[in-house]
Amino acid sequence: MKVMQLNVWAGRLTNRIVELVKAEQPDVICMQEVFGAGDTEIRVPNNFFDVLERVAHAGNYETTFFAPKYSIDYGGHLVEYGNAMVLNQPLLSQETYFVQGSYTDKIDPAASNVSRDDGPYNLQIAQINIDSTKLTIANHHGFWQPEPIGTAKTVECMQRVADKLHDVDGPLILCGDLNVSADSPAMRVFDGFLEDLTATHNIKSTLSKLHYVENVACDHILVSPEVNVKGYRAVDVLASDHQALIIEFEV
Repeated sequence: MKVMQLNVWAGRLTNRIVELVKAEQPDVICMQEVFGAGDTEIRVPNNFFDVLERVAHAGNYETTFFAPKYSIDYGGHLVEYGNAMVLNQPLLSQETYFVQGSYTDKIDPAASNVSRDDGPYNLQIAQINIDSTKLTIANHHGFWQPEPIGTAKTVECMQRVADKLHDVDGPLILCGDLNVSADSPAMRVFDGFLEDLTATHNIKSTLSKLHYVENVACDHILVSPEVNVKGYRAVDVLASDHQALIIEFEV
């Protein structure tokens, strides 16, 4: 089975993301910075607002699980923004859990009434059936600070992610642009619990050449001991300001 992790950069390069999905054909994609406008067609700039629908269509995915953090009014259209998964099979269960704040309706981007520091951050938790084994896949966009080492608040938010996932029975995969490097204090909340494949595979950067910083491995896929990893890699294809991560595995 194959899972892809990608911060889609708000859909700026949607056409390239679609090409990547068709080339890799992952069973599951975990995405962050996703705009969704539902069935509403917004012509300009459409690439931003239909990335979720186009990715789902490109891979003929059976299931879409969108977990918006907030909405905005864009020219009279309601557009939501958050995390999303697409999967090639139905879900046994799904949950959206806020590690900070709550869903915020119709923010005013010009007024910045949802800042990075006090804005909402959520965790998606989905369960699927793999050969009679229940697999849990979680998706998170981590609390952001300018330094990839993070702050005390970064640790606090990540601890809430770990505490929530400690309740999971069976194999577990956590994907995300966690906004911290593997050596940060925030990642220590998973020690002895989940293996950070970005760290163990010595990936030095998960950012593309379009990002404003270099050589930061802030994207991660973590796995529980029940996940038998067959391969893990960063994909050097320009589809975002982040690189996609791919895990191939068995449970």
